[in-house]
Amino acid sequence: MAGLTVDARRDGPFGLVKLKGEARLEVIEPLRAHAKGMLADGVVRLLVDAAGLAFADSASIGILLELEREAAKAGGGLVLHSTSKRVARLLEGMGLTVRLRLFESEAAARAAFAT
Repeated sequence: MAGLTVDARRDGPFGLVKLKGEARLEVIEPLRAHAKGMLADGVVRLLVDAAGLAFADSASIGILLELEREAAKAGGGLVLHSTSKRVARLLEGMGLTVRLRLFESEAAARAAFAT
């Protein structure tokens, strides 16, 4: 089973989270920890780069939904960008692209918060 790498950093008003590997229940806690840390520091606009995300199970999707809900309550949100076709199809098939909005690039994801 492949692992998951989570790189997270702040860029002004944005929290940038880059995922690489397979997001599964057994390895997803670093995503939650990094994102919640940024939310606690006042970052409410989370941009998740999912280009390197090869797989996401239901538990990891649940964490993304939890983080999106918390960011939205704080006045921001969570969006995904550069998502692989496989993960995009999964989210579309689950009917979640209304809550977990998908954008083609980081620039488009950033612009989504301007509207």
